[in-house]
Amino acid sequence: MSLQPLLNAIDYQHLHELYESEDPHVQEEHFNKLPQRLRDQILHLIEKQTECSAESDYNKLYLTAPQSRLQKAIEQFVTHAAFDNLNAAPQEIFNERMDTSLDDQIPALKKIVNEWALQGEPGENRRDAQSSINDFLDDDRENKLLLDNFNLKSLPDIFHKEPFLSRLQQLNLSHNQFTSLPAAIWQLENLNDLNLSHNRFTSLPEQIYLLEKLRFLDLSHNSLTSFFKESILLGNLTTLAPYANHLLPISNPLAGLKNLTYLSLSNNELKSLSPQIGLLQELTHLHLSDNELKQLPDNISWLKKLTNLNIRNNELASLPNTIGGLQSLQTLDLSGNKLESLPDTIDGLQSLQTLDLSRNKLESLPDTIGGLTSLNTLRLSINKLTSFPDAILQCKNLNLLDLTHNPKLETQSHNLSALNPYCRVYVTEK
Repeated sequence: MSLQPLLNAIDYQHLHELYESEDPHVQEEHFNKLPQRLRDQILHLIEKQTECSAESDYNKLYLTAPQSRLQKAIEQFVTHAAFDNLNAAPQEIFNERMDTSLDDQIPALKKIVNEWALQGEPGENRRDAQSSINDFLDDDRENKLLLDNFNLKSLPDIFHKEPFLSRLQQLNLSHNQFTSLPAAIWQLENLNDLNLSHNRFTSLPEQIYLLEKLRFLDLSHNSLTSFFKESILLGNLTTLAPYANHLLPISNPLAGLKNLTYLSLSNNELKSLSPQIGLLQELTHLHLSDNELKQLPDNISWLKKLTNLNIRNNELASLPNTIGGLQSLQTLDLSGNKLESLPDTIDGLQSLQTLDLSRNKLESLPDTIGGLTSLNTLRLSINKLTSFPDAILQCKNLNLLDLTHNPKLETQSHNLSALNPYCRVYVTEK
């Protein structure tokens, strides 16, 4: 097994603490913070000393190795990385030698990229992609690589090497023709932002779970029919955008996305929404527009931090009574559904500022809608209202009221004058 001679400064610090400490708990902590490829290399050296077979449980193998053997393995590892010994390698010397070693690799990487660029298929813009990659290689402060809009079908065989492994944090591969990606992409352990939108993916590989630091993932405008498998838990993910695909109903995998704040499932073919959605306790934005949803799960009220809910253009005929539990909700878009009525619990939405109910089948509104004291925008156009909903007069902060295209609606001037004097009211002239 060949050792990887290139480390970054954080890896060095963990190695140093691992080498110096005699406390097994401290050792375990720093060992587990090393990238898997470094742990594998150190464990391989320990295995050679102890003549024990490889085990999948890193902690078990590591903790059974005597301290002297652990230190010897680390010394061998660091010596291979061109250091005389660990204690004699100050941070400045380490960084200098790491940079020198990396500089030696750059020409070889550029040669690989150039050969790849020369083999491009018609329509691919590999030359501009090559330029972007070379810019990344030449700037040791750069942590993002933008390869979008190049119509690419494949990538060069470089992402399993430094500086990509330790430095790359943001990768944009959108607006290309990818149907799959090299396995090395899923080994970019510091990647936190990945944009795969506007490609031709039909599924995601299980290896995506290796991107433990991923926070932003855009999968929109592909041909995905399935989502993460149950075992794939991207616990640090905060933004997930798989809209404009062909997703089947999503269930258990959502439960693992414990830090998710933004989820867009719009423009898919969803006919139902799993109750698992209620487990996303940190969610603030949920977009479900342009699907075929006929109802919402009762436990949607568990989303106590939700501020924006977009369910435009679905097939909802009613809302669950629990909808009033969304106490942080500020914007609710229910336009383009089949709603005939609203639940009396609607007044529970005490933070609601914008409510769009246009293009439904509403004939009346519940009196409790007057309890929406924070409401400033109410859109009721293209419904079946027959009389002015007097309860709206209690919404003292209302600044915009749209009642247009309700053919049977009768309004009287005194009703409208009772509104906030600064409220803009739109009605259809008869």
